[in-house]
Amino acid sequence: MPIKGLSDQVRLPRLGKIRLGIKVEGQRSPYPEPVDYFVCPDAVKKYYGDTPRELRIMFPTEDPSRWASQFYRCYASTGKLVCRGDGQRATALVDTHTGALAATNSRSTVVKDIRCDPDRCPYQGKNCRRVMNLQFLLPDIPGLGVWQLDTSSYWSMSNINSGIRLLGQLCGRVSMIPLTLKLVPRQVRPNGLKKTVHVLSLDIPGSIGETLEYARVLHGEVRLPPPDDETPEDLFPRSLLSRNEPARGKLKRYPRDKHLSTSKREAEAKA
Repeated sequence: MPIKGLSDQVRLPRLGKIRLGIKVEGQRSPYPEPVDYFVCPDAVKKYYGDTPRELRIMFPTEDPSRWASQFYRCYASTGKLVCRGDGQRATALVDTHTGALAATNSRSTVVKDIRCDPDRCPYQGKNCRRVMNLQFLLPDIPGLGVWQLDTSSYWSMSNINSGIRLLGQLCGRVSMIPLTLKLVPRQVRPNGLKKTVHVLSLDIPGSIGETLEYARVLHGEVRLPPPDDETPEDLFPRSLLSRNEPARGKLKRYPRDKHLSTSKREAEAKA
């Protein structure tokens, strides 16, 4: 007889990470330099080459929240996640003595539910950023598991979410359907200055008819590794986290009935 809750579980390991930038020797910025191709581990390069702009992927389950996790995330200088929010409410690890977010020297902490307001958050853009942890299968690459790609780009997240919704409406499902993950150019105007950035986009590699045929194939559920068990180093360099150690003042609390201002976030076009 199988063990209930154990024998029926299928868990996929994470095989590696794919990045969107490279570290340039001598550069002043702690962030990797953005590139117009996927920065892949050697196992992926063997199939796609050194500078692929497209990857053939599949999503492993029907629940996007499990493989396209999207939150505002705040990290301490140690790389530990201390706050995660959705733009309205957040779960934070708070120093019981100071009332601030837990820091390196915090001795006593407690988990609290607090208001999440990115427009007013003192950590936003420093130790806190919006992050999508995208996990997917690479069916052409040897190995049984998922690959992870992290992004904080507004347009990349918007494109991926739109592609997921469109695929679900078209096929009635999103899992185990061959897709193409691309890096495409987009004109943006951060701070009023026009420039070209490369953002993520989803597409289908074949015809709609072929995609609908894949959608008719059934499969079982699998479990994925947690997306935030480590700091996305591309988005939160350790040197920057140390420089922006959370302040020792108490966390501000805002009225629950105050509407969030989204104009600032919607105007952002950073990749």
